[in-house]
Amino acid sequence: MDAFGSKICNPHIRSDGMGSGKEAKNSSEQILRLLENLLLSGFDKKASIDLINNALINQNKEVFATLDIAIVDLYEGNVEFIKSAACPTYIKNNKRVQLIKSTSLPTGILEESKIETFDKDINDGEIMLICSDGILDSNVEYKNKELWIKYLLEDIETTNTQKIANLILEEAIGYGVGIIDQREIDEINILNATKEGLTRSIRELEKNLKENGSGYEKPDVIFVDALTKIDTDSIPYKSIIHGDALSYSIAAASIIAKVTRDRIMRQWDEVYPQYGFAKHKGYGTASHIQAIKEYGICPLHRLSFVKNFIQK
Repeated sequence: MDAFGSKICNPHIRSDGMGSGKEAKNSSEQILRLLENLLLSGFDKKASIDLINNALINQNKEVFATLDIAIVDLYEGNVEFIKSAACPTYIKNNKRVQLIKSTSLPTGILEESKIETFDKDINDGEIMLICSDGILDSNVEYKNKELWIKYLLEDIETTNTQKIANLILEEAIGYGVGIIDQREIDEINILNATKEGLTRSIRELEKNLKENGSGYEKPDVIFVDALTKIDTDSIPYKSIIHGDALSYSIAAASIIAKVTRDRIMRQWDEVYPQYGFAKHKGYGTASHIQAIKEYGICPLHRLSFVKNFIQK
C-alpha cells in the first residue's frame, strides 16, 4: 500500500538555501514546495529528489540547498529520515537523546544526488527535534555545536514542544526583536521602517543581555543584511549583501523574525478569521488578495500594500 497515496504518511521538509542570496533562497523555496507536492502525490522519493537536484544544477546561477526530510508513517509507527548535508535530528526519549546525522553534500552540487536515509521506529512519548545551523551556532560556549542541544534535551523534563523550543532559545546568549506596526510603515515607508525595526531590535538585545546575566552588555559588532545608514547605538556594524545566505548570524535572525511574525499572525487570525492570516501570514497570496476584495481591509492592512489591488 502506498502510504502517501493513502494519506498515512506525513512528510516534514526543512531546507537551508545556499548560493547567491535572495534569488537562491526563493528558487530553493519554490523547488521545495514542488518536492512536497511530489511526495504527497505518491511519487518515488529518490526520483523526486533527483528531479530537485537536476533543477538546482540547471539554474543559471549557483544554487544548492540542504534537505532534511522526516516521513512519519503513523500506520506502521516509524520515521524515515532523508538527509542531504542537513543538521542532526534529535530524538528524545526521556533522558536518552539520539542523533540522526548526515555527512553528505548539499543537493544541487553533484550531477547524481547523494542522500542518506535512516529508518527508526516511533516509541510512545518520543520527541523529534529538527533544527537549522542557526540554532546550533547560537550558543558560542560550545565548540562542538551539536552537543549543547543534546545535553539540553537530556536535562529537560517537559514533553511540551513549545516549551522545549523556548528553552533552546533561552540558551542563546541573547536576541532582540523590533516590531513596527502597519500605521508607522505607511507613515515612514518600508525602507525606513526596516531600519527603525533594526534599531529597536538592537536596543531590545542590549536590554536582554543586561537582564539575563550573560556577562555581555552589548554586541561587539552587528552584521546587517544590505542596509546602510542605520542607528546602531554607536555599535560598529557591517553591511553584507545577500547576508542571509552568507552569515549564520543574519540567517538565525531571519528565523527568529519569521517565527515571531508567524506567531503574531496566528493570534490576529482569531480576531479576523475571514482573511486566513494563520495560513498566509499576511503575505500577498492569491487567497489573501481575494479575501480583501471580498471583505475589504481591516485595521492590520497597510494602505501602501493594498492600494494596488483593492481598486481593481
